[in-house]
Amino acid sequence: MNPPVSWSERRPPRGILVCLAIWVVAAAPSSTAKQSTRPPTLTDAVTQLLCSSALKGADVGVHIVRLDDGKTLLARDADRLLVPASNTKLFTTAAALVDLGADFHFETLIGTDGDDLVVVGGGDPAIGGRFTDGDPTIYFRRWARLLKQEGVNYIAGDLVLDDSRFDRQWLHPHWSKTDRGRWYAAPIAALSLNDNCIDVRIAPGAKLDGPASVTLTPDVPFLKVTNLTRTVSNSKQHAPRVLHRAGGAIECGGAVYHHAAATKTSVPVDDPARFFAAVLRDVFADEGVRIAGQTRQSRHARDSKTFRTRVSHRFPILPAIAVANKESQNLFAEHLLKTIGAEHSEGTWDAGRRAAVHTLTRLGVAADSFVLDDGSGLARQNRATARSFTTLLAAMHRGPHATLFRQSLATSGVDGTLKKRLADPPYRGRIFAKTGSITGVRSISGFVHTRSGEWLAFSLLINRTRQSVRSLQDEFCRILADR
Repeated sequence: MNPPVSWSERRPPRGILVCLAIWVVAAAPSSTAKQSTRPPTLTDAVTQLLCSSALKGADVGVHIVRLDDGKTLLARDADRLLVPASNTKLFTTAAALVDLGADFHFETLIGTDGDDLVVVGGGDPAIGGRFTDGDPTIYFRRWARLLKQEGVNYIAGDLVLDDSRFDRQWLHPHWSKTDRGRWYAAPIAALSLNDNCIDVRIAPGAKLDGPASVTLTPDVPFLKVTNLTRTVSNSKQHAPRVLHRAGGAIECGGAVYHHAAATKTSVPVDDPARFFAAVLRDVFADEGVRIAGQTRQSRHARDSKTFRTRVSHRFPILPAIAVANKESQNLFAEHLLKTIGAEHSEGTWDAGRRAAVHTLTRLGVAADSFVLDDGSGLARQNRATARSFTTLLAAMHRGPHATLFRQSLATSGVDGTLKKRLADPPYRGRIFAKTGSITGVRSISGFVHTRSGEWLAFSLLINRTRQSVRSLQDEFCRILADR
């Protein structure tokens, strides 16, 4: 029979020991008549915060570095590999900025080859209305008008799409099946339109018990839409839904309250090239450029002797990086990773990973401190340590792109995923960070400009959490900013 276990042998988890130590120190009577009024140190404050019940059972990695001299101010499980979620985008965007350069542009070529109209994709993630007036077809309209200025208003041949800049593995193999069919897991292709999504707008119908109004933007004639919605008078029944069915069909259902505002749901397309071509043909026809032939895909070399460029559409990398970081837009991050690969060898996830890892290790990030699986952090196979992020952030802070990279991050109380967080003085505009969230994972890493004028790099990675930790993350940032 085993002997009874003594208290000294019942060792509580390490985090509990740390919390007990803080309690003992705080509760111990002073040996002097005067009680100390020394404010808690950063280590004390952060350690106490990490004893929160919200982190019970969670795996937590923390690293804080003062950037002026590189001194580590706090490390807790800083070398433990954890799932970083969208903090992965820091690796992708930093590698893209360093490897491709701040002056890099995505380029889409529109031209003629004999009787055919050819569109050569450059991996541009921003073709759509995000940076204009919200109309996803606006660039197509500009291209049609420019072609007419060139005297091209009738194409006797085919519409030829060259999307060979990227491979046709549109969905990452490690993305969860439950994520597929969601806007944030849209396909990645060298010719992309409107984030490769169709926006489905549902508004109350004209008659009670009749169907609600369903409109698509952009509209595509080949897409099958089933409208099973019903307009109702009871606001408690309001529950419109949009489902992405096999084969790209869209099914709308549920009750729609007759005084409700319209709702918008973005649904990813199944075939980006087919979607791109269908919308382009319709828009060109509206603008007076008719294409008589069929649509086909073909690898079309840019230096073809018979290809004549009529329109060159170029989009800069910096706003693309900002969308990936500030808005945590997965498609933009994946386009950046495949573009890195395309510039070195081929536009694949494997090639992009290899090139990005090479750049990151040159920046000083230890090769065994991270595992890069995709560009966005949607894949759960990504791994990173808190120290790997602060090492990267410190390297970017010292490098020639310091300001550009910091400005690409969400800014507290100003924009991006931090627009409504830490918005009160003195924290507004002082935290520049990338947030991350997938099931069971919450992460935040970035820069803090403290009250004393110091710059800090920090990373707080939380895995296996079942509770909201947003307020804890915000308090963590406040503690750093108050230093």
